[in-house]
This record gives sequence, C-alpha cells and structure tokens, in this order.
Amino acid sequence: MADPYEELGQQLRQTADPYQKLGLVLQLHPAEGPDQHPDNVGAAAANAAGGIVSAVAQHAVGSSPATPDSGDALAPPSQLPDFLKPPPPPKLPNPIDSLLKPPPSFNDLFPPPQQPAKPKNNLPHLEEEDFKKMWPTASPDLIKAIVEQQDGIFQKYGITTRNRLLQFLAQISFESNEGKEVAGEDMRYYTPKRLGEVDGMWQHINPEQRKLYGYIPGKQKANVEMIAKLAYGGRMGNRPGTWDGWTYRGRGLLQTTGREDYIRLGNKIGVNLVDHPERLGDPKYALEIAAADFAKSVAKMDDSDKHISALDAADSGNTYYVTKAVNGGLNGLAERKAWLKRWKTYLKNR
Repeated sequence: MADPYEELGQQLRQTADPYQKLGLVLQLHPAEGPDQHPDNVGAAAANAAGGIVSAVAQHAVGSSPATPDSGDALAPPSQLPDFLKPPPPPKLPNPIDSLLKPPPSFNDLFPPPQQPAKPKNNLPHLEEEDFKKMWPTASPDLIKAIVEQQDGIFQKYGITTRNRLLQFLAQISFESNEGKEVAGEDMRYYTPKRLGEVDGMWQHINPEQRKLYGYIPGKQKANVEMIAKLAYGGRMGNRPGTWDGWTYRGRGLLQTTGREDYIRLGNKIGVNLVDHPERLGDPKYALEIAAADFAKSVAKMDDSDKHISALDAADSGNTYYVTKAVNGGLNGLAERKAWLKRWKTYLKNR
C-alpha cells in the first residue's frame, strides 16, 4: 500500500506555488505518532493548517505571530518549512552605481552611418572551353593561365563589373588577334598601303620608306625591324638612334608598346620587363600585364581638357573611349565593337 505521506512529500516538492502546497497540507497532515487514531487526523490537520495559515498571514502583513489561547506559540516565518517561506524581496539597483558609470562616448551618442554592403559583381567565370570557341588557334597554355588567374587579377585591377569584363575581352581579342600575337606584333604583312593607314605608323614612315620596307606580295618581304624602328623609335620612352622601337614593339594581350610602358607595367606588377621584354607574351604574366595596362589607360575626351579612364568608359559602354584609352587612337574601332558584340552574345546567359 502506498504511503500517503510519501506521496504528499513528492507533490510538495514538485510544486512551487505556496497556495497549492498549503492545499496539499490541508488535505492530509501527518500524524504526530504512529498510534494516533485516524479519526483524530482531521482535527490535527485542521489545527496544524490553521497554525500555518496564521503564520503565513502574520508574515504577509509584517506583524509578529500571535499566541493562540491554547498550545505552543506559532513559529516565526524563519522557522517555516522552505516551501512555505516567502521569496526574498527583489534587489533594487543602487542609484550610486549609475553615477559612477563613465559618460557615453561621442560614438555612442552619434554612431557613424553604416556603410552599405558592396554589391556582388555579376562576372561570369570564364572556362577554357570559352576561349577554345572564341580563340580557336590560341595557345592552350595561354588559355589555361587566363582561366586559372582570372579571379585574383580581375579583382586586383578593378575589372569587377560585367561591362568592364566584356570591354576587356573585346580589346584583348582584337589586339592579340585572338591570342595568336602575344609574342609580338606581326608586321610581316604590312603593305605600303597598310603602313599609310595605321595610326601611329603613317605619321612616322614616309611614302618612300613604306615602299622600301613594306610587304609587296611576290616581290619583297616586309622589313619588320626597320618598320618598328621608324614607327616607334624616339618616342614612347624609346631612345633615339637605338633599336628600342623593335625591342619594345607591341607585345602581350593588349600589345603594350614602348619602353616607357614596359618600365611602368614592370614596376606595377614587380617583374623586370625592360631586360626581358619577351615576358609580355609569357602565359605566366600575360593576363596581369594586360589587366594592369587596361586599368591605367586613359583617353583625352574630344573637345575637352578632361580625361576618362578605360574602366570608366567601359562602365558607360563607350567603346570609342575605351579604344582611345587602350590604343592611343582608334585603330580597328569597328572590329573592336564587333568583338564586344560577340562576347556579349556568347556570355548573355552567364
């Protein structure tokens, strides 16, 4: 048979409400001795409950416990069972503590405005298959290097928007002839007529020199060293009276030309290009050199003293000024626009 007092103890331990505990005590109060008759349990419980109620009430109003007419004096609240003791009064904050706190800082009172999160770029990630389709005769090593290096280099040199990437791809596609001429500008087929058309050459090679050094089908090969010396010698940092025009002819994905740019870009990427001009066509360096060249290129705006960078012109989709910044002139503007259209079409769903 279950012990009713043990059940009472379990119920008292499981409830936190003092009124529920009191109700449990009123229902069944333990007898003071094992021989007490059950008929006396109700009276004993009532007497004990009455004492407990009085003690609780006396404690609630803050007065001393009263002594009944008969029996022992009621126990003070401190001697009540733990489950009937009232909770301690809440601890109020000390007003002195607030006075001792340091005053708020300027930033607490006027927090700086939150910087808006930079939007993620929407650059398509280029794959080797992309270049194999667009540049079918380019070196596999060059294509592999571009694909492997693209993320870090594009971020480093600000080619971080879709328009910038598309313009960059269009420019290097034209300048490098689909990646085929990174080792050096191909002048083997510059006819006298062509030498009179190319901006940057016709101004420096006179008609007689064009006939003398230009390519004439079935008659003479082009004298490419002399063409480069005449076209580029004594300018763009090339020293007069030297073969700098040939040594620092157009190379790389953007056909970087002139000793001055070889020095500047070499310093920019930390590679000696003056003593090793062939590095512009090396797949290890080609993409970074072209990206650095693209990023630093600026063009003077027509009918204005203002200049615009290739990056800014690319943002506005202005191929005219992108070309002028990169090329220094407008050579092949129509072809560059065609390349831009091709890349846009190819990457439209990426």
